[in-house]
Amino acid sequence: MLKALIFDMDGVLIDSIGAIKEVFSMYIKKHNIDLTEEDFEAVKGMSLRDKLMIWGNKIKLPGGDIYDLFSKISQELFQMEKGLLKDKLHPDPDVIHLIQSAKAKAIKIGVATMSARPRAEVILKKIGIRNLIDTLVTVEDIKKHRPDPEALQLAASLLKIEPKNCIAFDDASIGMGAAKKAGMIAVGVTRNKSPEEFVNADLTIKDLSEIKLEKLFQLFKP
Repeated sequence: MLKALIFDMDGVLIDSIGAIKEVFSMYIKKHNIDLTEEDFEAVKGMSLRDKLMIWGNKIKLPGGDIYDLFSKISQELFQMEKGLLKDKLHPDPDVIHLIQSAKAKAIKIGVATMSARPRAEVILKKIGIRNLIDTLVTVEDIKKHRPDPEALQLAASLLKIEPKNCIAFDDASIGMGAAKKAGMIAVGVTRNKSPEEFVNADLTIKDLSEIKLEKLFQLFKP
């Protein structure tokens, strides 16, 4: 039975992936970092913290705690990103309608994002849904990132909903893997990607404008 919807943020609730890629390009140019397209492909869908750990010495990370470094870089990237996102940081009627329809049916709403909490709070407020969210899990709340299911499991636990009664929305194939490992229904938000990338998805949609609550209830039917 459907009792909770748990959304990834970037690429699902807001079409921000293009801006994220552009700001990374600006960042590495500013700091004279040499990263190839293959380097970016190798970390597709991963959190910033995990990207930094994988790229390691290649981007000449300063010494110190990886969590402190993540926080500093995340803040700098978001300051650069705000201008690129200005046309995206407004309420999306389709997103709001889906969430309001769910809440009218007593369905809980969670967000599990690999973004830092300060960035997530700003974005969710700007797009008009922060007050509709029952729990927010960010990268600071967990130790293991996608494809590990920890973020989704924590969100479900905070919502007091069993994973089998949750639907997880993600725009990356590793997010689909995390949802299935967590024991949840997985909905892939493809945007401009091929649906074939989402091999573990129970359903794929281009964006949230394509889905109605009735369709989500049908995913639980035998």
